Amino acid sequence: MAEIDVVMKTKVQKKFPDFVESVDSLSIAELEARVNVYAKEQEKVRNALEKDTDLKNAKELASELAAPYRETKKAIELKTSYIIALIGEKGGDAENDLVKSDIK
Repeated sequence: MAEIDVVMKTKVQKKFPDFVESVDSLSIAELEARVNVYAKEQEKVRNALEKDTDLKNAKELASELAAPYRETKKAIELKTSYIIALIGEKGGDAENDLVKSDIK
């Protein structure tokens, strides 16, 4: 018989205090039935999430608004990586912690 991970059990008990006690005494058949109920609920949530146009629109807007920042960040990282490689090529200390700390 497999032992339940103590960390998982503690996490579940903390987040859902009555849940562990309510399911610990269930039979295997009852536990399997509970899993099926949760699977159906999860499918309903997944379907609702896919159909939520407000959420989709918000995600698209957030992505559009963040695009310039992502592009600028990528450009800066690429330029910085090139400069660090160039420092190394010219005999400098490209692995210098000061150089690396300034990047992040």
